[in-house]
Amino acid sequence: MFFFFNDTATTEIYTLSLHDALPIYQLRVKKESNFLSIIASGSRTKDTVLSITKDMFIECEKHKISKVLIDIRNLKGGLSIKEIFELPEKHFPKLRNPEVLAKVALIDLKENEDRYKKLELFAQNRDYNLIFFNEESHAIKWLNEL
Repeated sequence: MFFFFNDTATTEIYTLSLHDALPIYQLRVKKESNFLSIIASGSRTKDTVLSITKDMFIECEKHKISKVLIDIRNLKGGLSIKEIFELPEKHFPKLRNPEVLAKVALIDLKENEDRYKKLELFAQNRDYNLIFFNEESHAIKWLNEL
């Protein structure tokens, strides 16, 4: 079940569990001058990450923007290393197309840095322009670079 709430500045997307009507995840999407800012909260599972990414592609297409900042610090739980490495290769071929996504900046907690730096290297070796950050200001600076 999906709910969309729109105002002129922000879109909120809620995905609810059909079993208990509790939110599985929530996205706050805001169009900045040259990128989309997405804040994700909820559970950090493989299915949730797949759904969030699909919603990200929809929002990019809707706003005609190919740069995205995704703040995943509020996602609870974790993925295994195997799940992390399978996601881009198996599920996200659009990440390789710079017309669809030119840059993706992921912001996560410092404690997850080692895990994501490995994925960042893996992604870059496969022509994904994906970088992990601990601070939003650094992510925004990178997104604004030519």
